[in-house]
Amino acid sequence: MIPGLRNGPDGFQLMENCNAPMPSSDPFSSQVDSVSDLLNQAAAAVYCRPALRALGAGLPADDFILMSALSRAADGRDAKAFSNLYMAALYAGRGISAEVLELGAALLPDAMILMNTALRLDGDVAKSLAVAARSGRMANERNAIALVVGWLDYERREVSAPPEFLALTRKVCRDVVRANQILIRGILETVAALSGDTVVANILNCDVHGDDETRRILEHSRKSVTQAAWDVTIPSSPVAEATLGSGGTLKRALPKAGRNDPCPCGSGKKFKQCCDGKLSTSDQYAVDGVTISDATAHPELILTARRISEMRPYELCALNPKLLIPAFAAQVATRLALYHEFSRAIAIVETIGREAVSDGTLDDIAYEFFEARETEALRWILDWAPGAVEVSFEMEVLLAPPEERPRLLREKAREAFEAERSGDDPSTVQMLFGELGYAAILTDPALGILVARGVLSVCGALNQDMLIEDIEDARDILGLDDNEPGYEIVEGTAQASLDQARHAIDIEKIRAETSSRVVQRDAEIQRLKAQIDSMQETLKEREDAIVIPTTVPKDKVTLPAAAPAPPDSAETRELRDHLRRLKDNLKVEHDERNRALRELRAARDQLRRSTREKPANQESEKPAERHEDADDSASTSVEWERQPLRLPEYGAAFRESLKQHPRQASAAALALAGRLAGGDPSAWQTVRALKLRPGTLRARVAGDYRMLFEIGPGDTLRLVDFILRRDLERWLAAAGR
Repeated sequence: MIPGLRNGPDGFQLMENCNAPMPSSDPFSSQVDSVSDLLNQAAAAVYCRPALRALGAGLPADDFILMSALSRAADGRDAKAFSNLYMAALYAGRGISAEVLELGAALLPDAMILMNTALRLDGDVAKSLAVAARSGRMANERNAIALVVGWLDYERREVSAPPEFLALTRKVCRDVVRANQILIRGILETVAALSGDTVVANILNCDVHGDDETRRILEHSRKSVTQAAWDVTIPSSPVAEATLGSGGTLKRALPKAGRNDPCPCGSGKKFKQCCDGKLSTSDQYAVDGVTISDATAHPELILTARRISEMRPYELCALNPKLLIPAFAAQVATRLALYHEFSRAIAIVETIGREAVSDGTLDDIAYEFFEARETEALRWILDWAPGAVEVSFEMEVLLAPPEERPRLLREKAREAFEAERSGDDPSTVQMLFGELGYAAILTDPALGILVARGVLSVCGALNQDMLIEDIEDARDILGLDDNEPGYEIVEGTAQASLDQARHAIDIEKIRAETSSRVVQRDAEIQRLKAQIDSMQETLKEREDAIVIPTTVPKDKVTLPAAAPAPPDSAETRELRDHLRRLKDNLKVEHDERNRALRELRAARDQLRRSTREKPANQESEKPAERHEDADDSASTSVEWERQPLRLPEYGAAFRESLKQHPRQASAAALALAGRLAGGDPSAWQTVRALKLRPGTLRARVAGDYRMLFEIGPGDTLRLVDFILRRDLERWLAAAGR
């Protein structure tokens, strides 16, 4: 162990205090100067074996100075100084405390450096790597490598891993599986073999003992952490940095102009009133004559949206907020929040000001604060921009004092039950029960599992998928196995919903067919009635045309014994027979119509019961009995008139995305597209405009997904793409491709 660092946090606290200037009488003042000099030397060194060996040969003999420099470089996110100093100390055979990996693991050049060097440090390597993995500053690939090294560390020391490390292992495995990262999943299969945990094996769908390929990778990993050639990934000679391209200077997309000069875009306005500070995201924010070395010292000068989406956390932390244009600053702040660099994200947002940050950006930043359970940061952004962030019930519960949270849960449960009992819209009821389950798990994992499991059957299919994920995470925190009865509830309700949907479709088909039959019978009855009336008129005219002899007084006429009736002609008899047949047909049609009406009423009642519709909607659902010109304003609210009806157009990227994402998420996207096309105001409330891509709108789907669409000509709704929220920046950087 390193002298002066055996007490852990106390020693590192002294290192952090070395950043502050000290009076000359302080005994550590010379050490502070030495730390600064050492950091300057490390930052100026070239990352190659000869240069790092030379740097290691000149390290001060005092371990305290070395560890102080490493700690300060890690705290300042100085990746170059930390990496050079870290590797130089290893070349010199100096002892390094594993605690430097808590911040430093994310600063090393690549994951294999972490694999090859971590077990050469002193102390609890696995514990420090667990802190680094939980920090959110590393991607899943580096988290997977950290888990492999951590389990190898426990194996080397022949000690059992604590429950917290096992819970972290399960969480990383679930994140990788949910993101469908196949290559990283292969790395984690070695973790399943090292841990021997059946839950991890079930998550990865692999054998807990591993197959031949897994055992081969595991053996290679054991050699990697102990091999003599641990520096194999470090270049043997200096290499040119190609990240900034070649050439002497960087050129700006628009010609250089003074603030009072005419704007180069040709608008006729002064530059300060037109394009000053308003470069598009595809332009380089560069200045004529800036050299590559200057751009290296000030990376803000060469930023693009794509570049920001590819930068690592420590690179984003090094940016100067005062040199960023507002559009890029908002993107940088969002990326910093995603990497859990919360204080830096807040500093950038404060620097650019409220007017330069869109509500959508603030909403994304607040969501990252909430996901990380950063209560103070979330409360700050809500106070800094009142009304800009849509505060969910889960956020409200997180911000409430612990003693107030049970009361909020009870009120939400009461609201959900009242909505269900009063027959509110099913989607509203499902949303209320879903919010109750999410917030319960947030309040207490053990109690939350029971509450979430109880609402699984009534929260809707989309909420079920997300609640199951939260239940899985809560079970991992509690160290439970994967025998979760909630899966059976989800499968049962999914099958019941499918059967109910099929039944409703069958009933609707019967209703449509019977309604069509009623209409056809009505038309046939009217036709028969018209024919009967016409024939009766014809028959009456013919009867009136028959000449009857004029009567005479009895005393002047002798009556014959019998007066025969005028004989009917064949045509008259045929007419009477046809009239009788028409009346018989009319009676049959009346009977058929009445039978169809009875079937129609029965189908409507059954459909209404299966879909839980209120009786108040009965009159509005009688298309056969309702006049086509009837006023429909009673069933259409004023809010629906704000957005017209639009015809959705499904783009190729949108269709492909539906196939790639989970079925429930894709189904939710299609349902939301229909609501947006129909002008549903509750759906349009979640729509935000993308500032970096004018004309494109986004809507939240299932929390972690975003649907991108545009308003096309002729009242059309063009669905552009359907992506995960974390891929939005990459999508923007790729110009929607």
